[in-house]
Amino acid sequence: MSLPATDPDLIRAACHDPSALDRVLERWLPHILGWCGRLGGPDVDAEDLAHDVCLRVVDRLAQLRDPVAFPSWLYQITRDTVRKHRQRRERWFRLQWRLPRFSTVGPPDPDHALGKIVLRLLQELPEAQRDVVVLCHVEERSREEVAALLSIPLGTVKSRLRLGTARFRQLAIEAGLEAELREAAGWP
Repeated sequence: MSLPATDPDLIRAACHDPSALDRVLERWLPHILGWCGRLGGPDVDAEDLAHDVCLRVVDRLAQLRDPVAFPSWLYQITRDTVRKHRQRRERWFRLQWRLPRFSTVGPPDPDHALGKIVLRLLQELPEAQRDVVVLCHVEERSREEVAALLSIPLGTVKSRLRLGTARFRQLAIEAGLEAELREAAGWP
């Protein structure tokens, strides 16, 4: 799914006009939801995270200096929101292990779909590599588009993609999923 065209006039108007803000969020909500789901992993409520992202956009839109940079700015807000959510969740799980009587951690569900396993493996990648792998391989964006979205050089995208893909394959091998992923993704 390609990103909506950035309309600087609409972005500027959204700072003061609620109907313009509604149009901006309506255009971008499918992308926000997708990013939240893919970056957050299978254990997050993507709609809840997307709601938090939208609230942050409403609060901070007036601070956006260059409306043309809106896609990159929005992705950064989404990534930061997901990161904060994951940090809170990790702190909670650490607390659960310290207080076992409150632990709800049980045996893994044997009926997990391959997609959920892939999302779990993605969560093990370093964040910078995960962002690029998700945007390039999962969302099928061009490297140039990813560089613009993340506000990083194209060479950095290529490097992170190479390292992230290699690390993902290694994690898949360690998890014994190489054959399933090879078949699903068409790996050689």
